[in-house]
Amino acid sequence: MSHHEDKHNQMTDDEFDTYLKRNSSVSSQYMQAAQDEVPTELDQKILRQAREALSDKKVVTHPSWWTKWNKPLALAATLLLAVTVIYRVGDRSIDNLA
Repeated sequence: MSHHEDKHNQMTDDEFDTYLKRNSSVSSQYMQAAQDEVPTELDQKILRQAREALSDKKVVTHPSWWTKWNKPLALAATLLLAVTVIYRVGDRSIDNLA
């Protein structure tokens, strides 16, 4: 950063005191922004859309057969594959010994 930029970005003591006392334009803008509230119309529109989105959802009261059986079937398929690979590798090693 150049010396010119440093001088440009520095506050005077009076400006700094004003800022600390919350009398500066920046402080007043922060205070105003902190007090702003969402317009009631916007708030109501968001709530209405959220309720509509929830009411449009299909409620599943019981899981489908796939949801119920997908993990046990995946486990069975994995075990079958592992046993087949072990059997095939073991079978080849016995053939190589003979």
